[in-house]
Amino acid sequence: MDDFRANHRRAFLRNAAMTAGGLLLAGTADAATTADGKPAEILNVQSFGAVGDGKHDDTSAFERAIKQARGSGATVMAPRAVYRITRPLHLSNQLMVGQIAGGWAADSIPMPILQIEQVDSPAIVMEAFSSLHGLAIVYPVNATFPSKNPPPAISLAGGGPTISSVRIQYAYDGIITAPGATPGRSRLFDIFMVEPHHTGLYLTRSYDVSQLHNIEIWCNGAMATGAGFQFGRNDDCALTDLFAFNCQIGYLFETDKQPGGGTFYGSLSNCSTDFCSRGCVIRGDHRINLSTSDLVDHFTSLDIDGSEASVRMSNCHIQTNGSPAVLSRSCANLSINNCWFTRAFPKSEHHFIRADHCGSFTVTSCQFDASSPGVLLGSGVKRAVVANNIFESQQPAITNQMPPSARSAIQNNIGPSAAS
Repeated sequence: MDDFRANHRRAFLRNAAMTAGGLLLAGTADAATTADGKPAEILNVQSFGAVGDGKHDDTSAFERAIKQARGSGATVMAPRAVYRITRPLHLSNQLMVGQIAGGWAADSIPMPILQIEQVDSPAIVMEAFSSLHGLAIVYPVNATFPSKNPPPAISLAGGGPTISSVRIQYAYDGIITAPGATPGRSRLFDIFMVEPHHTGLYLTRSYDVSQLHNIEIWCNGAMATGAGFQFGRNDDCALTDLFAFNCQIGYLFETDKQPGGGTFYGSLSNCSTDFCSRGCVIRGDHRINLSTSDLVDHFTSLDIDGSEASVRMSNCHIQTNGSPAVLSRSCANLSINNCWFTRAFPKSEHHFIRADHCGSFTVTSCQFDASSPGVLLGSGVKRAVVANNIFESQQPAITNQMPPSARSAIQNNIGPSAAS
C-alpha cells in the first residue's frame, strides 16, 4: 500500500481498498508498512469503543483513535454506521476515512454518518496536512445556531487540506477558512452540501494554487442567506465543475481585509448557477477568468465593482430575468466573448449588458435573443469594442453614451437594430 502521506491520495485509497475491506467486516485495527519500513496502522473507531447506533455518544472513541493515530502515520477509519458526535474532532497531519469507494453522496447517504449535536463549535477542525474522505456530516434539520460567530461544519485551520467524497447537511456554514489560517494548496472535490443556513464554502488566504472540483451547494428549501461559494485572497485558484442552486449569491468574490488577506486571481470553468438571486458578484480588484458556464439567475448574473478588476468571460450561457445580465459598475478590463444571452420573458427596460464604468470593454461574437435591448455603453467607459455580434431584438442593439474623448470600434454586428 502506498504511503498515505504521498501526494496521490486517490492511488492510496484504491490500493487500500482490499485491506480496508477486511477491516470494515472485522472491526479491528490492522498493521501495514510504509515505504520507509515504519508501521502504519488503520485504526477502526469501533475498536476504540464507537457504537454507531446514533444514540450512544461516540465522541470519546473518535478522540482516542485520532490521538493514537496522530504522529504515527496511522489512518482513522469509521465503518458505515451513524455516530453521535458532541465535540469538535481535531485532525492534524493525518487522514480520516469512511467509505473507501463507491456510493456518491447524492440523493441518499451510502456512507458513515457523523451526527453532529454541538452547534457552538465546528464538527471537524482540519489542522495542517489533514485529509477527510468518504464521510457525511449531518446536523439536525431544525438546529438552532448561535447568533454570534456560528461555526462551520469543517474549519480549515492549516495548510494542505484535502477533502473528498464528503456530504454536509443542514450546517450553518459548510467549509470555512479559520480566522488567521492559511490553507494553501487546498484540494476540495466531490462534495455535496445540502441546505446550508448561510454560506456553503469560504476559502481565503490560500496562497498556493488551490483546486476545487465537483462541489454542489443545493438549497432545495429556503434560499441560503449567504453565498454558495465565497472567496477572499486566493492565488492562482482553479475552480471547476461547481454548482450553486437557490442561493442569494452563487459566487461571491470580496477583498479579504484581514492581515494576510487580499484579492482573488484564478479561473472558473463549468461553474454554474440555477435559481440564485445573483450569479457571480465581484467586489474588489480581482482577476477572474470565467468560461463554459451556465448562469441562470433571478437578477444580475455577473456584477462587477472594482476599479482595478479584470474579468474575462467566454463561451457561457447567461439567462437573467430581472436586471442587466452583466453589470459593470466599475472595472479596469471586461472582455465578453462567444456568449449567449437569453431571458425567460421580455424585459425591455434592462439591457443585457450595461457598462457604467470600464477602462477597456469588449463584446465580441456573442448572441442576444429578442427579449431585451443589447449593450449599453455608459459615460464612464473609456475604450470599447463591440463587434461581430448577433442581436435578434427590434430594440436598440447598442446604446452609446460614451463621451467624445472615449474611443470605440462598433462594427460588423448583425440584427434588425444593429449598426456599425
